[in-house]
Amino acid sequence: MSGGQLRFSPALSTCLTKYDWPGNVRELRNAMERARLMARGDLILPEHLPARVQAACGGGAEDAAKPGTRMEVMERNLILQTLRENNWSRTETARTLGISRRALLYKLRRYKDEGFSIDPD
Repeated sequence: MSGGQLRFSPALSTCLTKYDWPGNVRELRNAMERARLMARGDLILPEHLPARVQAACGGGAEDAAKPGTRMEVMERNLILQTLRENNWSRTETARTLGISRRALLYKLRRYKDEGFSIDPD
């Protein structure tokens, strides 16, 4: 991690409040420790949570049955990872991915509306 303070995406906050937390504080602590380790930056996303918590917020096993959902998650992860690897340069990211810059900007705008961080801060 870059050493900054960890932040929660809006989507993550929603997931945390929708899950029942049958294991109480211990389960929450374990889930957050896992999420911190899974996050490659300072922003914790729903995808960093355990699958059972993701499922409670509609981002896990329940959505996996919907057509295209798994592919969309894979695409989003690839785009965000490539963006980080290209030091947040949208032009270089589009070139690396073999898509137009316009298509990349459209996808990034949609991800931002869904609560994912697309900025380096």
